[in-house]
Amino acid sequence: MSPSKELDEKYYMPAFGRDMEIVRGKGSYVWDSTGKKYLDLVAGIAVCNTGHCHPAVTGAICRQAQTLIHCSSLYYIPGQAEFAAKLSAASGLGKVFFGNFGAEANDGAIKLAIRSTGRHEFTSFEHDSHGRTVGSLACTHKPDIRVPFEPLGIPCTFIPYGAVEALKGCVTKKTTAVIFEPIQGETGVIIPPNDFFQESGTSAMRQVFS
Repeated sequence: MSPSKELDEKYYMPAFGRDMEIVRGKGSYVWDSTGKKYLDLVAGIAVCNTGHCHPAVTGAICRQAQTLIHCSSLYYIPGQAEFAAKLSAASGLGKVFFGNFGAEANDGAIKLAIRSTGRHEFTSFEHDSHGRTVGSLACTHKPDIRVPFEPLGIPCTFIPYGAVEALKGCVTKKTTAVIFEPIQGETGVIIPPNDFFQESGTSAMRQVFS
C-alpha cells in the first residue's frame, strides 16, 4: 500500500471508492503512481476541457497566483465582470452566477427557481445526477446516495428519462422547475430521443402557463 493510500484510508472520509493514484497529467493523458499511462476520458468530471497542463491555462493560473489568490465575492474582482459579460453574451442570459462546482450551481438554480415562482415542487428524471449538496441531492435520482439523507426538504418527482408523456402528466401549476442532464453522465453516456427537449419544453410550458 502506498503512503498516500495508507494515510487516505486512515484520515479521509470514504465518500468515494478509489483504486488508483493519479500523480500527473499532460494533454489528454494521465499517469498513475506505478508509471502506467491512461487516456483520460473523465477529464476531472468534465472540468479539464483543455486537457492537463495546457501552457495557456497553466500560465494564466501562475500569473493570477502571483497577483491575488482569493478575496471572495465581498469585493469587486478585476476580470470577473468582464468574464460575466462574455458569458452573458454567449448564453443569452441577462446575468450569470459563478460557483465553485456543478452542485453549487444547481443549488443556486434551485433557490432562484423557488424565489422567482414561489413554488417548491421539482421534477427530474430517473438516473439524473445533479450533485451531492442538500439541494442538488434532492433532485438526484440515485437512491443509494439520496435516500439515506431524506427528508431533504425539496420535493422532487422522478420520471423516466426521455418520456415526454410522463412529463406532461407530471408538470402542473405547482411545479417550480424541471431539472435535467441534457446527456446523462453518471449512469453512462445516455442521449435522449430526437426532439425530446423541444417537445418536452413546449409541453411543460403549456402545462404550467395554460
